[in-house]
Amino acid sequence: MPDLQSSEEDLELPHSRADNPWELRIQRAGWLVFAGLILAALAGSLGQGPLSSTTAGDPQGLLWVEYNRFERYQGPADLRIHLKPETIRTGEARIWIDRSIVEHMQIERIEPRPERTELGSNRHTLVFAVPGLTGQTSVIIRYRPDLRFGWIEGQIGAEVGPAVPVRQFIYP
Repeated sequence: MPDLQSSEEDLELPHSRADNPWELRIQRAGWLVFAGLILAALAGSLGQGPLSSTTAGDPQGLLWVEYNRFERYQGPADLRIHLKPETIRTGEARIWIDRSIVEHMQIERIEPRPERTELGSNRHTLVFAVPGLTGQTSVIIRYRPDLRFGWIEGQIGAEVGPAVPVRQFIYP
């Protein structure tokens, strides 16, 4: 019968990390990258969060837009457009959106529903009936980004007042 007891000298022990300092450095770097990704995600750079939500334009101005700087391809997203009554002419609110933005959106719903849409070569105009509007109003565009990876950039404006720039990063 063979001897089942062996001495420590017969055992092969794995190398310690002290033998491979570069391995320890790579592991630490990996943990730092992983921790950075988690912090970025929590802060909103990968979706909803304080780094992601932004406002284009001045909330005291005639028109401003709330949206997320970072969105996922085909993920649900909202664009909130706020209007002051001074942007209304002849009982209609007219909001235009650059074609460079609209061509990368799959619009699911617009609340409230526009009375009509006017298509132009460089922009699309949403027309809403708002007779007798005395306070601020908002339009919510629910959409899914239709760009696999990259920036969506353009402007949104009303018939009256300055346009506001919108810039979103879409990731897979």
